[in-house]
Amino acid sequence: NSCAKTNWALWIKDWADPTILNLGASGTGFIAGGSNPYSNRIASINNPDIIGVALLFNAMSQTVEDLTNAAEDFFDDLITAYPSTPIICYVQSPWSAYHYGVTTSDAWVSALKEVCNTRGIPFYDDLYRGCTLKPWVANNRAVYYINDGEGSTGEEDWVHPNSEGHKVIARYLYPKFVENLVTTGLDYY
Repeated sequence: NSCAKTNWALWIKDWADPTILNLGASGTGFIAGGSNPYSNRIASINNPDIIGVALLFNAMSQTVEDLTNAAEDFFDDLITAYPSTPIICYVQSPWSAYHYGVTTSDAWVSALKEVCNTRGIPFYDDLYRGCTLKPWVANNRAVYYINDGEGSTGEEDWVHPNSEGHKVIARYLYPKFVENLVTTGLDYY
């Protein structure tokens, strides 16, 4: 993302030199207001060893029911396209408006966890439920949410972590990907 010079995928590449195709796009999700939802990117995935799906909060204006239906359709399509590929789902990081203890985001995280559980997809929400990435806390914003991306003027962001914030995400995600790999390679998407 433009707020970080080094995102989580680049941190992991520095540590382990895996092949990562990061299909994340700003402002998207399972619905994302109809502009480039996750389902549009399934065809872009090419022979992965593992697939990681990030839960973000871009479509929180939708109902939990609509979000859940979109997630069910997405995961069903993803499983159909890659039936033997491990898939994991994780809540990437909290936002200032959407974090553990906020009823609307808690309901969405719980619903998505159920969608994943019924499909046998490991679901990780530790970054959401409690980590140092808490943009609603001024001291944390000063460390993890002052933009350092290319062209950035060092502005504070209440949603998108900077490079240090992405390092926290990478330290968390790296072992989750590794423990779910079924091959000896470290290529994941």
